[in-house]
Amino acid sequence: MSVSLFPSFSSHPYSYSYSPPPPPSPAANAIGGFEDHVSFAILCLAPSPDGRYLAAATDASRNIVFEAGTSRQVRNLYGHQNDAYSHPRIAWTRSGQYLLGNSQDGHALCVWDVASGTIVERLDGHGGQIREICSSPASDTVVTASFDKTVKVWLLGG
Repeated sequence: MSVSLFPSFSSHPYSYSYSPPPPPSPAANAIGGFEDHVSFAILCLAPSPDGRYLAAATDASRNIVFEAGTSRQVRNLYGHQNDAYSHPRIAWTRSGQYLLGNSQDGHALCVWDVASGTIVERLDGHGGQIREICSSPASDTVVTASFDKTVKVWLLGG
């Protein structure tokens, strides 16, 4: 590519040659690369409170817990429903023992025990899809917002 510049004080152009560097390979800086076929999209990420794990909400009715800084999958969480038209969201509780995620079926907030990978509670109450989940780092309070134009405050634990 060649660029010609016309300075305001002269009618003679200056020519500069520029060759952009080749674009880096998409897998060059990715952890784990792109060698494997992936059949889902990650639409929400949340680091664990201690920073050791990264939770990913996908559009394939699957939430994944990764070891932070690696491509190692620690846990796959199932039992909910999310597809390409949903808005998967995920959040950790302050202890890091539980993950919170939305589900299309029943517009529920699912609570997974990370150690076992099972849903231990389904919180119903919204009339529409949950579009956001916020978990307090200071208490067991969780706030959800829904497409039904409501906000719910949940107190987890016992």
